[in-house]
Amino acid sequence: LPYPNLQRWLQRWLEHPLFMQTMIKLPVWQEGDDVMVFPS
Repeated sequence: LPYPNLQRWLQRWLEHPLFMQTMIKLPVWQEGDDVMVFPS
């Protein structure tokens, strides 16, 4: 992107502890796995 201020803003959000705490990485669902209903 040619928008350095926007890039910095986004990077700060992506690295913010609150964002990292709420956007946890879950394993990819595979066929045969239990159905996951949100919120879990």
